Amino acid sequence: MRGATSSNGNHGLGDLDCPAGRKRKSFLFQGLEVSRYRLAGIIQGFFFGAGEPAHSVCTHFLKHLISYGGDIRIIISKSREARGVSEKMTGDMDITEIQKSQAPCCEIVFASVESYPEDGRAKIAELMPDARTVAVLGHHVEASLEWVWYPSKSERGGITCGADLHAKAAIENISKVLESNGCRTLVLPYPKSCGISFKRLAAGTDMGEMGYSFLFLHREWGPWVHLRVLLTDADITETRALEAADICLHCESCIEACPGQCLSIGHHDRAACRRCQQAESDRLGIRGTYIYECEVCARACPVGDQPLGVIIHDGEIQPGKPLT
Repeated sequence: MRGATSSNGNHGLGDLDCPAGRKRKSFLFQGLEVSRYRLAGIIQGFFFGAGEPAHSVCTHFLKHLISYGGDIRIIISKSREARGVSEKMTGDMDITEIQKSQAPCCEIVFASVESYPEDGRAKIAELMPDARTVAVLGHHVEASLEWVWYPSKSERGGITCGADLHAKAAIENISKVLESNGCRTLVLPYPKSCGISFKRLAAGTDMGEMGYSFLFLHREWGPWVHLRVLLTDADITETRALEAADICLHCESCIEACPGQCLSIGHHDRAACRRCQQAESDRLGIRGTYIYECEVCARACPVGDQPLGVIIHDGEIQPGKPLT
């Protein structure tokens, strides 16, 4: 957190600025707008002890924030020293507030590392040896334009999309909140970079399961979900079941609809899938302004509401009903 003067005139507040015109009725806390009462709930007990009025806690916190140049890490350190709290949090962490703070288009779920199969635990240990919890964020894709991939400097082979930018920002905000509470986190880069499937990790939670399409199916949104994952050493309390009920209807609609005949029960021919998508991209005259990715199997799935698609005309895209 930086100590520079913010654009709305609150000197040294950094990521804890008051939104314009709100006069401390709400605050931007690590990218999330929260009321002063929720902010107080975040601060109380951990920094100054419970029982103080919300306004008093916020005022105290903001005064310290300004005094130390907007550096939240110094405040954490000073308050811990005063209270004799170690630098490392121990015990379980209840993150109900994190779940409640997510935008309606996103959901965050958690699973213990110990709940995954041995090979999964081994891969997680390679990435973060002291990881105890897997946090999976799902973003509901409500329009295909969110899933239009275009060239950009990124960890996913030099391409990105709106859904991924949104989901990555959301998971990074959660990482900041956990780290501000003394926990270590690791936001995983894309699977080709980190070597572990987001879909497989998500299938170890109650968010959903893998379908015959080899797409991850959210319990409500079906295949229209974009995933991001972080690992943390926090023991996070999760009261829901770790496994979702059957979501895939096993209707085989995705298998029948696949234009490249790339799917069969228990098998996905990735090479054939890539060839089919490249052929369709060439047929549509896409000239490199974005990367074509087929949605036929997703749109054949009866689980979840289909989002507004895109029309491709002369190699360009625009919102509209998808071509059939």
